[in-house]
Amino acid sequence: MKKIDANLAERIANEVKLLKEYRKKVMDETGHILGESCAPDADLSSQCKVPPAAAVFYDRMAERSAALDQLIFQGLRQIEDPADANLKVPRSKIWVWGGPTPYWLGSLADDTLLQGADFFGAPNVVYVGGPVNDKYLAPLARFDKVMVQMTEQCRAPEFQPESDAECAEKLSSLSLKYPNIVAGILDDATRTGHNNEDGTLKPEIFTPISENTRKHNPALQMAVVVYTCELYGKYDFSKVAHLFDKIVLWFWNKQDLLDFDAHVKRCQEVFPGREIMMGVFIHDYGCADLGNPPECISFQMHKAARLIKEGVISGIVILGDREIRKWPVSTQAVLDCLE
Repeated sequence: MKKIDANLAERIANEVKLLKEYRKKVMDETGHILGESCAPDADLSSQCKVPPAAAVFYDRMAERSAALDQLIFQGLRQIEDPADANLKVPRSKIWVWGGPTPYWLGSLADDTLLQGADFFGAPNVVYVGGPVNDKYLAPLARFDKVMVQMTEQCRAPEFQPESDAECAEKLSSLSLKYPNIVAGILDDATRTGHNNEDGTLKPEIFTPISENTRKHNPALQMAVVVYTCELYGKYDFSKVAHLFDKIVLWFWNKQDLLDFDAHVKRCQEVFPGREIMMGVFIHDYGCADLGNPPECISFQMHKAARLIKEGVISGIVILGDREIRKWPVSTQAVLDCLE
């Protein structure tokens, strides 16, 4: 595994710390809400109005974020494999993440996920945000494979009135009607209340969800969102790892791309024998709260294409439908890396 220069790694770590401190300061001063920033040339007229704080946030963050990006680009050049440069992700292996949501400058349109999937030419989708019912699942019947959110995380309260375990049972029943639904997905497994003080994830939380996922359809799988930064020490997945069939691995912090291979290997160690998919952020939620730089997206997409070819991961999940209009340049970087 290639490593970046130690001095550069230290400079990046320091700049990340300073940028995150600055971001918090700007958010506090402007009232900006995470995920509500977009490019100056974004066209959100058909979705929502951009809050005034978002434009101010962008103006104050863009130059500072670009300085960090330049350091990350130096690191990427040190570890990139020229042989990966022409590799692209097969469209049969892509999934698009989305659904109706009032958050993150999203859309409440019934067909927002369909629009996003069609934009990328994706045959598979991850339906999140909206209600789990016939109205929203029936239109997804045209896709090859579908994963459906069955947890309340990041979902408007009115869209999931039941508990996570109850939602899992409902999805299990509905999956018999819609056989292209292959899995239910748990967003942000390590959220508050899901782990003990020592970081151990609670079996009493995840076991009922797992059992209900398979209650009516034993073939229905359970997928879970995991971030690279959660794989080291702070959290212990050992008591629940066997419950998960699919791991969707995300790089919440874009600088973690500089240890790409190590993070994938670590995911294999924490979840042995489990199918791994890779999440691709168009929006950089973890660091700058701006669009992910095209250079970072291209690096990750080329690496993902290599891992798909080698059978290490089964595909990618693009987040997602709401980001297409927010970050046109970053979105184009994703398109450029698809077959």
